[in-house]
Amino acid sequence: MIWISPYKLQFKRGGANRSGFLIKMQTDEFVEGYADCFPWPEFGDPSVEACVELIKRGESSPLLAQSLHFAKIDGLARAQKKSLLGEVKCKNHALLYSRQDWDLLPQFLELGFDCFKMKCGANREAEQAWLNKVFDFADFKVRLDFNFRFSNPWFDFLNRYSDRIEYVEDPSTDLQVWKEWPGKCEVALARDQFPGNLPESLFQVQIIKPAKQGLQDYSSRPKIFSSYLDHPVGQSFAFWQALQSENLDGTHGLLSHFVYEDTAFSQALVVEGPWLQANQGWGIGFDDLLKEQEWIALH
Repeated sequence: MIWISPYKLQFKRGGANRSGFLIKMQTDEFVEGYADCFPWPEFGDPSVEACVELIKRGESSPLLAQSLHFAKIDGLARAQKKSLLGEVKCKNHALLYSRQDWDLLPQFLELGFDCFKMKCGANREAEQAWLNKVFDFADFKVRLDFNFRFSNPWFDFLNRYSDRIEYVEDPSTDLQVWKEWPGKCEVALARDQFPGNLPESLFQVQIIKPAKQGLQDYSSRPKIFSSYLDHPVGQSFAFWQALQSENLDGTHGLLSHFVYEDTAFSQALVVEGPWLQANQGWGIGFDDLLKEQEWIALH
């Protein structure tokens, strides 16, 4: 049996709210197992409505398959009264999702963050001017995510600050850009959502989003685990999958809840500066909050 509990997340700094739903599953093996489903149709996911119809028909998608897999993992752990995360911690970067978030940098530095991820490509002049300024007053690393909007005038800037820029993520959908990169730029490349086949020789870091990718989908490159800008339940499963990979060294990207208005779930996350820890409860946690949700039976 499957139930859902729809929700909305509201960006703090403008932009429309986004919809997703929590999943509750019951099988012969367990009474309740929970997970999150948070589609991004602009990245190829079925819409919320389409995901619901897929569940009703007993069909799936990469996103939904992972959600149902996580619900089973959670249900089995709850049945055994076990926590999926235990006492481990995971270090993370701070996300500067939009230009409106840039003024949060001093606050994040004060909290102990020493690595930031910044979305780039919308306004090169403004982005470079701001980075020029902040590089002068604080010592930190930055990860630049272009979402396929890189332009050649960035090369001079990247080479000038190659010691401060950890990597460039998804510069282009053009394979030739990746092939020619080493001859033009000293900064490493990270692959996230490049469509189609990309030889491992062309990138140095693999971004993993457990919301859509199972353990079998990983390359052999060093991995950065990232949330899907989803619900804290989804963030926590990304944390769990990073733990399964034995890849908690380094700095990951699981603290995306800062971009949204606070919710009871985000307030339940155990966060100390850049460090994410398990919250109390069995399975993935959030026991009382999950029981309080309104659930709609589907299948």
